[in-house]
Order: sequence, then structure tokens, then C-alpha cells
Amino acid sequence: MLEGNRYVNLKRLLNLYGELFVREYRKRLKADGTYASGRASRSLEYGVTIGQLQSELSVLGERYITAISDGRGKNKKMPPSTAILRWMKDKGVRLRDSKGRFAVLSDYKMRGIAYAIARSIGREGTIKRFNNTGTGLIDIVYNNIKDTFGDEILEAFGEDIEYTLERYLKDVK
Repeated sequence: MLEGNRYVNLKRLLNLYGELFVREYRKRLKADGTYASGRASRSLEYGVTIGQLQSELSVLGERYITAISDGRGKNKKMPPSTAILRWMKDKGVRLRDSKGRFAVLSDYKMRGIAYAIARSIGREGTIKRFNNTGTGLIDIVYNNIKDTFGDEILEAFGEDIEYTLERYLKDVK
């Protein structure tokens, strides 16, 4: 069996694109104003798998990143109020009393407000400034990168195949 290259060019390029996707997703989270604690951003990572018949680039992160990107439509199941409470604390949400002064609220009241926000998200959808839908984060970043991505992948794969064939033909002679 021919040993050697193992698609080095393809692997190198997929790693570069993995870093690029993660960097661009992080930038987009900050740009669209959905960066609260940074947990979603820090959770982003990529993995590259090169196999005999297929290769894969995976970008992974917290499950709720898809909720940020796709949103929740109207009249859907409400998100967990504990997640909303954590978001409120991460974001530093401060509420005002009836006179407009910042109020010091007990955990009990904060949980009640988090429940009300979660219920509203279930009824109305997410993120009003995005028409109660998501930010489109995943699609926007992917669409900005995809055009160069395909051509460069084919070129790198072609170089690896060419190298493998040259090595194979040398071994046959």
C-alpha cells in the first residue's frame, strides 16, 4: 500500500478554514449584539477529519447558538427561564422601579421576571430588532466564506491526488 501524503494540502486548508469560520462566528456574535457572557463565543471550536472516502470540517459550539441564529418563531415552546435568568445576570440587566430608579431585586423577583421574558419569547419570538427571529449568524458567515471555500478545497484535493499518483507511478516502475 502506498504511504505518504494522506491529503496534507486538504487537511491544511480545512484547518485554515476551521480557524476562519470560528473567528468570523465570534466576530459576528459581537457585531450583532448577541454577545452576553462570552460563553457561546468561547464554546466555538472546529474539527477536521480526513478519511479514505470523505473529509469533514465541523464547527461546534453551545447548542443555543442555533437559537441565536435561527431564533424562535411566534407561539413556540418557551425557552427555560433558568437560561434567561443566567443571560440577565451575564448581561448585567438592571431593572427600574415605578419612579425610574434602579431597583434592587430579590432572587425570587428576578426569577419571576426571567419567567415572564421566557413566556414572551415563546409567544412573540426572539430578538425584536431582528423582526422577532434570529440573527442569521450561521448563514451570514457561511455565505460570506463559501465562494472561495469550494474552489480552494478542490485545488488542494487535486494537488494531493496528483502527488499520490506521482508516488504510485514511481513505485510501479
